[in-house]
Amino acid sequence: MKGYEDCKNEESRVESYEIGEDYIIVKFKNDLSKACEYFYEYTYEYTGREHVEQMKVLVEKGEVKYLYK
Repeated sequence: MKGYEDCKNEESRVESYEIGEDYIIVKFKNDLSKACEYFYEYTYEYTGREHVEQMKVLVEKGEVKYLYK
């Protein structure tokens, strides 16, 4: 997984991510401890191609505080 650029931002919940052809996997921080606790996979099949592609662009730019959950 690739570390998220804005990870040290207290408001950012994204810790790291992995981009695939038709998905993005995001590792989120825990609200209380800011420690990494859970992953979420967004796929074309379940989230929709448009949304997944938009997330990929935003994450690569380091412009995401929150993603869909």
